[in-house]
Amino acid sequence: MPKNYSAYLRYKIIDECLRNQYHLSPKASKSGIWTLDEIAEKCEEVTGKRPSNRTLKQDIQNMRSGELGYEAPIESSYGEGYRYSDINFSIYTMPITEVELKQLANSLQILKKFRGMPFYSEVFRILQKLDPGNPIHEFIHFEPVGIIKGYEFFEVVLQALEENKQMKIRYKPYNEDFKELIFNGSFIKEYNRRWYIIGMDQNSNLWNLAFDRIETIQLLPENATPPPEFIRENHNQIVGVTVPEKGKVSKVRFRVRKDISPYFITKPLHHSQIVKESMEKEDIFEVQTMVNIELISKLIAFGEAIVVERPAFLVRQIKHKLEECLLNYN
Repeated sequence: MPKNYSAYLRYKIIDECLRNQYHLSPKASKSGIWTLDEIAEKCEEVTGKRPSNRTLKQDIQNMRSGELGYEAPIESSYGEGYRYSDINFSIYTMPITEVELKQLANSLQILKKFRGMPFYSEVFRILQKLDPGNPIHEFIHFEPVGIIKGYEFFEVVLQALEENKQMKIRYKPYNEDFKELIFNGSFIKEYNRRWYIIGMDQNSNLWNLAFDRIETIQLLPENATPPPEFIRENHNQIVGVTVPEKGKVSKVRFRVRKDISPYFITKPLHHSQIVKESMEKEDIFEVQTMVNIELISKLIAFGEAIVVERPAFLVRQIKHKLEECLLNYN
């Protein structure tokens, strides 16, 4: 038996003994007192091994110390043995302190960012019971997430992935008719405050299904066909969730104005991002990724503060989009 588990059992046995306030020890002048020999006998009954008095003394010291997450009020009673000075104490029913309550409530308040996801509902209910008037919302403002749609499917999707089961999904792409898919999921991905299930349909077509466009999901008894590993590899080589057809990884090089550069340093576009050169008025960055709509959108979003240098086809695409944008203002 592992040493730490043996100690855990002894702590449990010591706790059970000292909670018994009606125990009468022949050597004690009052009830509720336990000698080391009596505790050792209880340990032997449960584990089949009798600990030494030295071991039990060390266990009692550990339980008192707070190192185990609690400070057991164990006192030595007139040299006769040991007892709990607080008859209501147990290592399994410790009251939460005011400081711990505040820390827990603050942490749960932050978790409200994920409100709407089914498996958080019980957490939020506990938060309201613990500290409904917690003022932390006065100091932390989250970006509003608007109407949450599709998160009710999160648990069934997760179950399908864990149990390797197929899903029957009714899906509505933008500007297209409904699709009925027999879906083999690979993984769930979050991007830009939306959740997606990545995988393949019955015809081996790749999909990134946004949860908010799923109408219904049915968990099927059939085992899923494991999607090929390149799906994960491709998603590791993109920004966002759109894998371009026949996409290849390119070295994307762009210049950033010095005052904007810290934003890219602290929040890289992609995990491959590096600083190629740092100059007086601008920095040059490089990422190795597939070019997709999400990458283009992020690059364009910084307007005149950023200039893409390569690859040439990406420069042309961005130039074309900017020209179309200007036409809207003529």
